[in-house]
Amino acid sequence: MQEPEKFKRATTIREVRREAMVGPLKYGDPRYVDFGEVRGRDVVRRFLKLLDVEEGFVHIVYAGHRGSGKTTELNHLRYMLEEKGDTFVVYKDAYPDLAVGDLQYTDLLLYIAQMSVEGVGRSHPVREDLLEDVERWFYEVTKIEREEVEREIGVSAEAEAGLQLPLLGKLLTRLTARIKGRSADLQEIRLRLQSRPDELIDNINRVFLAISEILNEAGKSKLLLMIDSLDRQPSEIMERAFVQWAHMFTQLNVDLILTVPIGMIYSPRGESILDTGFSYVVLPIIKVRRREQSWDDYDEKSVDKLREVIEKRVDVDKVFTDPNIVKEMALMSGGSLRELLRLLEEAALEAEGERIDREAFERGRRNLYQAFTANLRLSDYAALRNIHCRKSFDRTEEELRTLFYRFALEYDAERWADVHPLIYYSREFQDYLKEHPCEGPGR
Repeated sequence: MQEPEKFKRATTIREVRREAMVGPLKYGDPRYVDFGEVRGRDVVRRFLKLLDVEEGFVHIVYAGHRGSGKTTELNHLRYMLEEKGDTFVVYKDAYPDLAVGDLQYTDLLLYIAQMSVEGVGRSHPVREDLLEDVERWFYEVTKIEREEVEREIGVSAEAEAGLQLPLLGKLLTRLTARIKGRSADLQEIRLRLQSRPDELIDNINRVFLAISEILNEAGKSKLLLMIDSLDRQPSEIMERAFVQWAHMFTQLNVDLILTVPIGMIYSPRGESILDTGFSYVVLPIIKVRRREQSWDDYDEKSVDKLREVIEKRVDVDKVFTDPNIVKEMALMSGGSLRELLRLLEEAALEAEGERIDREAFERGRRNLYQAFTANLRLSDYAALRNIHCRKSFDRTEEELRTLFYRFALEYDAERWADVHPLIYYSREFQDYLKEHPCEGPGR
């Protein structure tokens, strides 16, 4: 594990824009803030407990709002497992590899098989003799010619530094490339695989068996696959490609973590994913206020932690004309780390001098509001009003949509929710609330 690079806080507007870039943090990054106490849940600890089994395999869905810090927590989990030494972790960001509008469950299964062979092949030779029967089955079912695979990607795969792929790995790489590229024969390949689902699962498990033999020789007793960014897929796509076929994925003989859209945990259609054998981990958003608090109040511990995100990146005294602006950014973010950093970036872009003043913050907030609400529909206001008045949500398509786009946010272990401050304070939503006020003591 490489040592983190030395870090210096931003002291100029130009440096602020660099530090406001949104992205996951690696383990040991000095900008990391531990939100475990204010989130109400230590997700890494939960992962470790779920994965700590002597027999069998663990399959976990990992949910939370996009931009809430899920990948950063996965990076911490990966580091801790690698430090322990008995687990070989393969991490893959599925976006844009699987950004396919008609994604099928067979596409996701092939992706899982391909990432395992490629991920292990970067460190350990994956022997051809262990996979000959599996290769033969895939060639037979997909009707792809061996010579075609060798000609199209064989040379390029071998040329990649450190990659030691068997022929099956090259075939799987070719198949996943056809998914991404929407090749002309993709539908035929899908239909052939879907006609033999049990055999597909059996042969993928034989891949895991071969890989486990190789890892055991290297002193590793477990293989863990992490597939990130599936939460960027619309819920209806993941419903079709994953939820309806979740029982297929629990038959995989490998430890597996999949990030999924937060609404999927509360799926309104069919069997709950939690009844199919999957365990779950939910990363709550950081609450800027408690459920019982009014919008004029805030949770001091949480807001201080959110301020720390900026304070660890920026020398506040040198960059801001008033340090209270940082607190206002924290409140306006609603607890979303993505919006917090985007507010910082927009304020830096709008600063006319060498420091961020209140006018720059307000202009930046308006800019972010315009971008943030690009997918907001007039029909969404009814769902948002209901969530705001109840401080919770129903399992309706309309309300789950607001969670997907973060127009509404779910908070801590109590699973209460409210409207994102960027929307709540907008003139449009306030006008809607005047016309459709909360009944009873609603805030």
